[in-house]
Amino acid sequence: MAPVTVIVPSNVAGRSVGWRLAAGLGDGRRAIAGIRITTLSRLAESVAAAQLHPRRPLLPSILTAAWRAELAAAAETSAAWVFADVWDHPATVSALVHAYRDLREVRDADLPSETDGTVPAETIRLARLVRGRLTADWYDQQDLFAKASELMAVHPGVFGEFGTLLRYLVGEESRSAQEFLSVLDAALGVTTICAVAATVGPLADRVLHASDSDDEVRMVIRQAVASLTEGHLARRMAIVYSRPDPYVRLLTAQLRAAGIEHNGRGGVAVGELACSRAFLGLLNLPERHYPRPLMFEVLSTWPMRQFELGSPIPTVRWERVSRDARIAGGEPSDAIVAGWVRRLDDFAAQTGSRLQQASEDWQRQRLDRTIGDARELGAFVTGLDARLGDIDEARSWDSVSGLCLALLSDLFGNIDEIRAWDQDGKRAYATLHSVLMGLSSLDAYGAPAGLGSIRDVIGAQLEAAIPRTGKFGQGIFVGPVSQALGLDLDRIWVVGMSEDLYPGSQREDALLPDAVRDRTPGLLTSRDRIARSRREFEAALHAAGLVTVSFPRGDLRKSSERLPSRLLLPTLRHLTGDPDLPATEWHKASRVDGIVESPSFAGSVNTTSTPSTDQEWSLRHVAAAGELDGPAFHAGRALRAARLGDDFTRFDGNLAGVEDLPDLATSGRLTSPTSLEGYAACPFAYFVKRLLKVEPVTEPTATGRISPLDLGNIFHYSMDRFLSREKEAGTLPGPGERWNPEHYDRLLAVADEVIAEHGQAGRLGHLTLWGFEEPRVHQDLRRMLADDTAWRFANGSEPVDSELAFGFGDHPPVEIEVAGGTVKFVGSADKIDRAGSTVYVTDLKSGGRSAFTKIERGGNPTVDGTKLQLPVYARAAKLAYAADVVEARYWFVREQGGRNQISLELTADLEETFSHVVGTLASSIARGHFFKKPSKEPGYLWVDCEFCTPGGVGHAATRGGYERLSVHPDLLDLLDVIDPEAAARARTAAGAESE
Repeated sequence: MAPVTVIVPSNVAGRSVGWRLAAGLGDGRRAIAGIRITTLSRLAESVAAAQLHPRRPLLPSILTAAWRAELAAAAETSAAWVFADVWDHPATVSALVHAYRDLREVRDADLPSETDGTVPAETIRLARLVRGRLTADWYDQQDLFAKASELMAVHPGVFGEFGTLLRYLVGEESRSAQEFLSVLDAALGVTTICAVAATVGPLADRVLHASDSDDEVRMVIRQAVASLTEGHLARRMAIVYSRPDPYVRLLTAQLRAAGIEHNGRGGVAVGELACSRAFLGLLNLPERHYPRPLMFEVLSTWPMRQFELGSPIPTVRWERVSRDARIAGGEPSDAIVAGWVRRLDDFAAQTGSRLQQASEDWQRQRLDRTIGDARELGAFVTGLDARLGDIDEARSWDSVSGLCLALLSDLFGNIDEIRAWDQDGKRAYATLHSVLMGLSSLDAYGAPAGLGSIRDVIGAQLEAAIPRTGKFGQGIFVGPVSQALGLDLDRIWVVGMSEDLYPGSQREDALLPDAVRDRTPGLLTSRDRIARSRREFEAALHAAGLVTVSFPRGDLRKSSERLPSRLLLPTLRHLTGDPDLPATEWHKASRVDGIVESPSFAGSVNTTSTPSTDQEWSLRHVAAAGELDGPAFHAGRALRAARLGDDFTRFDGNLAGVEDLPDLATSGRLTSPTSLEGYAACPFAYFVKRLLKVEPVTEPTATGRISPLDLGNIFHYSMDRFLSREKEAGTLPGPGERWNPEHYDRLLAVADEVIAEHGQAGRLGHLTLWGFEEPRVHQDLRRMLADDTAWRFANGSEPVDSELAFGFGDHPPVEIEVAGGTVKFVGSADKIDRAGSTVYVTDLKSGGRSAFTKIERGGNPTVDGTKLQLPVYARAAKLAYAADVVEARYWFVREQGGRNQISLELTADLEETFSHVVGTLASSIARGHFFKKPSKEPGYLWVDCEFCTPGGVGHAATRGGYERLSVHPDLLDLLDVIDPEAAARARTAAGAESE
């Protein structure tokens, strides 16, 4: 019953030792009473911590704050300092903190004494100053070992209560730990037991390899399931990984999916959980100048509340409002938040105008809510900027603590409001609250240096808070390879043993390069780190009766190949019997006993005898039986079969029989020419955009060129406003008369008004790029008047109106008689000229003319139903002016060489053709035909239909589906209009088949 203390390399190894002693020593005796099992650091802490009081354990946030303060002080004293340009960057602070921890293992006398201002010398100098800042109030692991050694020298009896000291296995001890152990050994004697012989070259029993890390982990979990099925205890098994990323996440997810209890490091640090990321993201917004995408990424990360109202933030609605208001953000500006508010106010005013014109209750309700969202978003951004500004300008950490806690409470609520099942959320909130509470203790290191410093300090503490999963001894242990030393198990799997992951590429430290480390006792070089990795791997090979090592053959995310680790090569050579097997030819050994291959996830699922998850069992059943019970499976199979078949089904856009489809010919519902053009171009796009009211997401940006739509609007609005003012003033030129110089000046003045309005709304793109575009716009507008003068002089016409409205207010719609009813159009024609009894209707186009050339060639005046504006505008002008002859034309205002235009005369033949086209389109909509109609060729440089091929993806499959449908008899009448070539092929094929 004499006290015995066993010093183990880790807490995990300590539990293994305790179980082994409790299970018996092999001769029937059990030895556990009176035995204390501890690590060397815990042993030193048990006697030294009380002696170091009132100093407290050093926290990551404290260390980061001390470095921030020291760097800020150094930056003020020298402009030529080596860190002058990067001292406040988070990566610099992180690297210096890491270097400081390495330097703490070096005696002051052993530190290089250079003062030449180089990076290594400056790193060491600053580390000494940081140490001086911390010594009075904080202690670290090295202080514990030093104080424990000092106590041993002064009071040897202080360790008497620990009795006989046994050291189980030689771990990777630091210099300070080794010195403490030497003092213990000299004073009391320490017996080392079960040391692993360095001359033994351990080998693995099995090697697994899979296509990538994901499949590798699945393969290991299947083997773990098989071991459990054979009767092995989960607590007698372990899975250790070479690197946390991606293996912690993959192992945790797959073990949970398989229903296997496990314990070890949690999948993510608290700093990576949603609550923490959201709060840190808020602190990052002012430095990034409130870019719109980042703002809503932060707001959608965690549920937040509005400051004054306390109601939940409607993130989706606010995001849509900010996009419609053309807010970009992200550019350096002292008035960036004022810019948000100004554009939101302008948008609210524009929406208010639309609200006054709305006729339907649902439209008024939606517009009223949009106005409220714009006002609330403006108030929120203003309040958030004020809060963050107060935190940024705080002069003490105590003030920062209070302000941050208030921000957390007002935006995130309290921990009781987090749903009970969200344990990660509760853990993150509690840790974040605790960290913010502790910020007041940093005042000894100077005032905070702004939000960047505050964010780094909080982030360092949150990143260091890594939760554990499960309780050790319950389930399979999951941990890094370094924790395998001292384990006593039946089964162990070592995953991620590819050369790039373990030992990996050991890059030289930029702050403390190997040249400095070689001559500094206590600092590990890159060679030392590789040697340590080898020893830790060999320890893992000694940890169990059956050892399996696995590696991925590649990385499917990067499309790269991988080689097995050099540390695995002895095992591969042993299993193959080839002592000279090169690492680059490992695949030649993949068919021998002891080496197991997973050709692919599908291949393994089909061949394994032990699927590990419900998903794998389901896939296995589908592969064998061809089907799976359940509505989801059958619905998916029905969808796939329908889309691959020749019939026209609901999965292809056939909504025949659905109620409330718009019947434009009988309902009296107004439509626009552009709307019907969209149906002819792609019926599916019409359905999504016009009926479901879903638009592609376009991200406002202040870095690109002005959009073609906004550029065209500048020409339209400028010319309309100019003509309206000239008409009101009675200064329009007469028949054949020229536009005079005053007209030119007034047009450019109007254009400047329109451009300013677009700029205020954020619709000009990057100002530098717009600086190149604006002179060209002025030039094009001047040329428009010159070309219009020449054209009117030739035909003796005069301008009489602009934006001739029809279907609005008191203006009657244009009615087109079609088979089965009347289609009513709404819209406005850009420019009206008159010469005697002839009226000319002009539609301004700022783009190219290539899509309109079929009109000139004749026989296709509507260009397969995609150009319907001119006939409608011509009919509107004929009714408005009782004209005998009406000519409608497109004017391509940016093309030089006179008034470039394509004309169409309103004749009886045109009206008959137009009636047929419009009637066919309207009846097809009423029948519910909304199939996808992608372009013939994929658009590699642009996407012509975001609804058919979002992002340009899947063109081949979508086009193939359209070509199969294009022979369906129900669609031939519509295809005669929108795709005559496809209709002709279908009729030819049908005739050949009937013969």
